[in-house]
Amino acid sequence: MTTIMIKDLLDGITTLSKRNQHRFKDIKRKFDTIEGDIIADFSEVDLVSPEKLPDFIDLLKDERVTFKIYEDEELYRKLNFTLLMIGMDVNKKLIHVRDETEVPEIVDEQLMSAMRVVESTYRFEDGVGYVDIAGRLSVLTRNYYFEAIRNVIEGHTSETSHFVIILNGVSLQEFNIKTIADIIVSFDGRGITVEVDDDDEDHMRVLQTNVNLGINVNMSNTKKYEIMREIPEFTAGIFTTYKNGKKDSFNRSGNGERATSLPARYIGCNKSHASFEVYRKKTFCKRVQYQMEEHEQHPGLDYYVAKVPYDELGFGQFFLGSKYHFNLPIQLKKQNVFNVAVHNSENELDYKKMNLPEYMASIFEDFNVQYDKEMMAKSIFITDKNINKM
Repeated sequence: MTTIMIKDLLDGITTLSKRNQHRFKDIKRKFDTIEGDIIADFSEVDLVSPEKLPDFIDLLKDERVTFKIYEDEELYRKLNFTLLMIGMDVNKKLIHVRDETEVPEIVDEQLMSAMRVVESTYRFEDGVGYVDIAGRLSVLTRNYYFEAIRNVIEGHTSETSHFVIILNGVSLQEFNIKTIADIIVSFDGRGITVEVDDDDEDHMRVLQTNVNLGINVNMSNTKKYEIMREIPEFTAGIFTTYKNGKKDSFNRSGNGERATSLPARYIGCNKSHASFEVYRKKTFCKRVQYQMEEHEQHPGLDYYVAKVPYDELGFGQFFLGSKYHFNLPIQLKKQNVFNVAVHNSENELDYKKMNLPEYMASIFEDFNVQYDKEMMAKSIFITDKNINKM
């Protein structure tokens, strides 16, 4: 077996990328002059997205050549995926050197089989890559399937930076959901968005919490202030207060269990805290509804102002807090609809089914309370999408 130091063929060039991909043809011509097996040693050479370059793929397909790469875990994943997809034996084609210790990569048959299954679920539509696990599996617990999901997404980052993993109806354990969160966080750090489509509200709650923690565990109060400053004033949402008691692993009091979840409006922030108008449930309804149930005139919307320091505040999927969390009023389940008393066009009493954000908007309209209509429209759109999937 002949070892070829690739850097010696590059006339001082230390990076191979799309800009100088013609160099791979030069390397191949050199290989064609050599008899027997070859180790292509990429020491001191940076490979930039080689899986996107046809001339490099031609090199990979040469069965005589084993590629020796150093340290770069992301590059290894890309080459690993590419080799599997073109039907080459990863064990024979890759040597990965970590910390100066040469370790031939061993890819077991379970992972290779899982890669083929997961890749068969992949589709690309309207700029988004979908990994439709729900269309193929009913249970997802084996570690090698999660590694396969990671590798398949990695292998398609050349065509998109937005992916959705579809898990509707798939059985998962909590520790599996944490593994999915790790995948999301690792890609987020590289500017790649990975979302999950799952109709199980508990799954999504655990997932969101773990993603929040992974991305924003060390977020400063200054960064939180910058995020809150971008939220439109009078954005409507749900203001959650955690129970008192022992903190969970995410530093949330009461083990992260909700004491109350109330309708609210975000009314602004400064460098020390964010403020919310939080509405009490008894009066948060339309006038006609209150009159029918209480047999008296509606007294007006009862609320209090909560001024929350940033270390106590969580917001959406952006960051967590120790005592409170504010979310947009997005509904996940079809069952949670409101049967609301309204007056029809002939001023007769009628009933209309509304989802959560529609219901909140109707109450604000009834009392002429200002709210950000664009943000509410987004919440209604996402809620309709969630409900219609069921």
